[in-house]
Amino acid sequence: MEYAIISHNIDFVTFLMNEYNIDIDLDCCGTYNNLDALLVYYDQTNDINKCFIHSTVFNNLSLCEYFLSLGANINANDEYGRTALHFSVDSGYKEIIEFLLSHGANINEKDRDETTPLHIATDHEDETIVELLLSHGANVNEKDNEGRTSLPIATIENNQTIIELLLSYDANVNEKDKKGRTSLHIATSHINSVLHFLLDSGYKEIIELLLSHGANVNEKDNEGRTSLHIAISHINNALLFSLDSGYKEIIELLLSHGANVNEKDNEGRTSLHIAISHINSVLHFLLDSGYKEIIELLLSHGANVNEKDNEGRTSLHIATIENNQTIIELLLSYDANVNEKDKKGRTALHIATYQDIEEKFNYLYFHNAFKDEDDADGALFIYRFIVEFLVSHCANVNEKDNEGRTALHYAVIDNDKENVELLLSNGANVNEKDNEGRTSLHIATIENNQTIIELLLSYDANVNEKDKKGRTALHIATYQDIEEKFNYLYFHNAFKDEDDADGALFIYRFIVEFLVSHCANVNEKDNEGRTALHYAVIDNDKENVELLLSNGANVNEKDNEGRTALHYAAIGDDKEIVELLVSHGANVNEKDNKGRTALNIATSNESKEIIEFLVSHDSKINVKNKQKINTSRCCRLQ
Repeated sequence: MEYAIISHNIDFVTFLMNEYNIDIDLDCCGTYNNLDALLVYYDQTNDINKCFIHSTVFNNLSLCEYFLSLGANINANDEYGRTALHFSVDSGYKEIIEFLLSHGANINEKDRDETTPLHIATDHEDETIVELLLSHGANVNEKDNEGRTSLPIATIENNQTIIELLLSYDANVNEKDKKGRTSLHIATSHINSVLHFLLDSGYKEIIELLLSHGANVNEKDNEGRTSLHIAISHINNALLFSLDSGYKEIIELLLSHGANVNEKDNEGRTSLHIAISHINSVLHFLLDSGYKEIIELLLSHGANVNEKDNEGRTSLHIATIENNQTIIELLLSYDANVNEKDKKGRTALHIATYQDIEEKFNYLYFHNAFKDEDDADGALFIYRFIVEFLVSHCANVNEKDNEGRTALHYAVIDNDKENVELLLSNGANVNEKDNEGRTSLHIATIENNQTIIELLLSYDANVNEKDKKGRTALHIATYQDIEEKFNYLYFHNAFKDEDDADGALFIYRFIVEFLVSHCANVNEKDNEGRTALHYAVIDNDKENVELLLSNGANVNEKDNEGRTALHYAAIGDDKEIVELLVSHGANVNEKDNKGRTALNIATSNESKEIIEFLVSHDSKINVKNKQKINTSRCCRLQ
């Protein structure tokens, strides 16, 4: 049917309608100026109202009069709620509009989208029709289904003439749409294209116009944002600063009209927070220092440099996350509190050494923000420079966050030797503990970083310090978190091949040897009563077992369950370690808290070789455990 209408083949149109009951699309008739098809539709359906509505698009006054004479309803609606007036305004036919209005057309009739003829004329930027409708009583403040009056629509279109016209008819300059936005919000949010500044500076004039007509500069939208928040958040193109200074002028304009520089949005952010958080491109600083100028402008107008957002972050926290040394220096010159904490208890120094900087670096890295490894290394160098800069401005190097961690803990977690050394040389407490009782030495051992372990020990790290589980670094090196960490790295393909994995285990053993050589107490017990020897046996690590035994580990030391290393070797079914322990004087008849000897355990596990070995080394075969199970009976069952 559409092709028949387009080709003006009226016979084919009639044929399709009569023979195949295909409806004639009246919108298509209007688009392709096919009046004959419209008349065929009327002849076949006798739908006077529908034909009248669509007759207006042909700009034929006699045709409109004809359908009205047949009894058409001047305010009839089509299936979309549109009237003849909607269609004539959409087409821009002034004579038809005047005719309809003179015959009682409802000037404020809404279609299905709650759009009035005035909304349509404004959207089409038809100044003549807008004025005509207003002069005939169109409601200037009528809203569509998005809650918009004609004023924000004209603002979006950047049409100063229509805005002035609407305001002269008492358009409410502070009317809000369903998102809580006024026309001023919309004007400031649409200044985000270089093209606006290259081709037209109209938005500044529109903002001035709205303000001069009483626009509330501090009105908030549903997100709690004022026009100042929005204007600053839309400075997202570095070219704006290199091509035009208009953005700064708009900020100045809002401030000169009383914009509250410390007003917060729903996230607790001030304009200063937003300005700093949007400095995320090196391009901004390569092309121009515009961002710095705007931040200086806000500060000079009383922006609270230490104001916090809903996460407790100040502008200094955000500038540190953004890795912006220039802005950090600027904020500190305005007395930013270098030791202010966010809701996680983190200072800017914590962030610089790890936390969000780590996350941000990974985000930038995996999103190809760095062209090559040199870029990434350069970014990390800047992070370190920020740490040095914050420390030089009296940042408390021993300040703790909510997890009890200091900047030193985070630098160690990040395996950042340069920052570790910087912090230690500036008074960081090498033995400070976090909420889990871990010192930096514990963490360096978990991270398997021999270089940092050596550095910490050179600054008198206590090699026998215990965490809340009673573990020393030696406990960790021989098992516990190192085991978990190794498995994590292994299963996440951190090692390219078996040699890499073996190499990692070799380093763990080297760390054990290194800690022992620095007077780590090999018989120190954790909260479970276990020594490093217990953990080495549990880990089936024969080399570490030998190392510990040769350095004075008590082979018969018991844990809280009364188990010796030999019990664990039997549990682990490791004959070589059983032999090694016995050769170093392990008591083969020692009982645990359940009365079990190593032979009891080996028998339960049906470990024939270990049973034979223990029996050959004088293990008593008639011993009953607390469950009254006789070892000799079990042995006969083998």
